[in-house]
Amino acid sequence: MRFPDDFKFGWSQSGFQFEMGGKSPLDSKSDWFAWVHDKENIIGGLVSGDLPEKGVGYLSDYHKYHLNAQEMSLNTVRIGIEWSRLNPEKRKVDEKAVQTYREILKDLKNLGFHVILNLYHWSMPLWVHDPISVRKGENGEKGGWLNESTVDHFKKFVDDSVRYFDDLVDEYVIVNEPNVIWKAGFVLVKMGFPPSYLSLEKANIARRNLISATNEAYNTIKSLTKKKVGVVYAMADIQCQDRLVQDKAKMDEEYYFLDSTKWDWLGVNYYTRIVVEPLEDGFSVKRGLGMYAQGLQLSLEGRDVSDNGWEFYPEGLYNVLVDAWRRYGKEIYVTENGVADSQDRLRPKYIVSHLYYVKKAIDEGVPVKGYLHWSLVDNYEWSSGFSARFGLMGMNFKTRETWWRPSAFVYREIAKTKVIDEKIRSYVFGKDSNNV
Repeated sequence: MRFPDDFKFGWSQSGFQFEMGGKSPLDSKSDWFAWVHDKENIIGGLVSGDLPEKGVGYLSDYHKYHLNAQEMSLNTVRIGIEWSRLNPEKRKVDEKAVQTYREILKDLKNLGFHVILNLYHWSMPLWVHDPISVRKGENGEKGGWLNESTVDHFKKFVDDSVRYFDDLVDEYVIVNEPNVIWKAGFVLVKMGFPPSYLSLEKANIARRNLISATNEAYNTIKSLTKKKVGVVYAMADIQCQDRLVQDKAKMDEEYYFLDSTKWDWLGVNYYTRIVVEPLEDGFSVKRGLGMYAQGLQLSLEGRDVSDNGWEFYPEGLYNVLVDAWRRYGKEIYVTENGVADSQDRLRPKYIVSHLYYVKKAIDEGVPVKGYLHWSLVDNYEWSSGFSARFGLMGMNFKTRETWWRPSAFVYREIAKTKVIDEKIRSYVFGKDSNNV
């Protein structure tokens, strides 16, 4: 099984989850920093109590991680920058942050990486969004995506980013998983994402403003550069025995935003499926399958389950890729795919099986340009802290030691040869290797 010669293998990472730790400077002016440090959030169990300043330390150790990625034969990265670092205050650009990000991007380019710059990956400056106030029901000028003014603030941040970094960037992403922002922030509030304020009305307001911001950002980028601009979306394989309910769920959860926004290519973040059931005039999720298998070693259908309760369902990636291609007819990257697996018992199989379905989609005409694993190294997983280990490289956050997991060697072999050969299949699947 051979991938096209120009197929890209790489990894994705965000700013907030990777930058702090070790000798790296804090980013104390972001909403997520305030959120995970809030005592009420910690006491109430909305967040883990783990703190990002104990994390990867990418801002100071970036060259080390770039060399590890190069040694894995990876050639592409989707990297985030932090709005709160670039614009820590209204109408202010932090020149030191600009210099730091330029040094990182230069290092990537000097090592030959294809750089996809992700402009917005959830965290915002506190002067735009005070999540504690919003959680308490206070409405004001720091309401984040509840305020139309945030669209203009975001447009200015995007303009600044392109002007400062375009010479070091190959492609752009406007926003990562906007559906998580409004869904986790205002509907699934037990996930512990800011502002954890239960309101379907506010969720719709946030979605509307994110649509406006995405379109404004697209126009801004295109006025400054000819480079391609993508949107990255969290896309599960949504399934239901009732086709009408399935179509409604896909429209509500995925297509509405994508149908309403401008972009040149689609980034698919896929981890597992979501099985839904009819509920009055809507739908509800079925527990024990897909993304809702927490507390189980095997799903209700006997499939493996990751450390954070997500079912192993690789064929769903094929379904998502084919559906997206049929609907939009545009280029696609798999911009996130990975598994929380501290023991690395699932990750080798996870990588190979998902890449199998990527190649199957390519063979059927879907223009998938690359696969970016989540992620290179264990990191700070938002409200879950350090409990979910997604890295090809493991990390001891107390001693700051890092090491390659066995899955990293599997991924390196595939990225280096662009082939899933019998040796890899036998190592990962044993007697079942002929089925892949």
